[in-house]
Amino acid sequence: MCFSPGRPTPFLPPLPAGVPEALWQRGWLFYTFIGAGGCRLMCAWDTTETDVDAFLADVTALLSPKI
Repeated sequence: MCFSPGRPTPFLPPLPAGVPEALWQRGWLFYTFIGAGGCRLMCAWDTTETDVDAFLADVTALLSPKI
């Protein structure tokens, strides 16, 4: 993936079934029109590092095996 300063670059990770829905229930907004399981993740210009950390914490919690 190539990043250019000042240009938006989408991140299109595949997520397992159920994870996008669970993220939506937690208030995250993104599209899932990118093939089977693909999600289009973009940040607003005012997204903070704290916002990204919170999103990644939710994704990690949803992908972690339940004990």
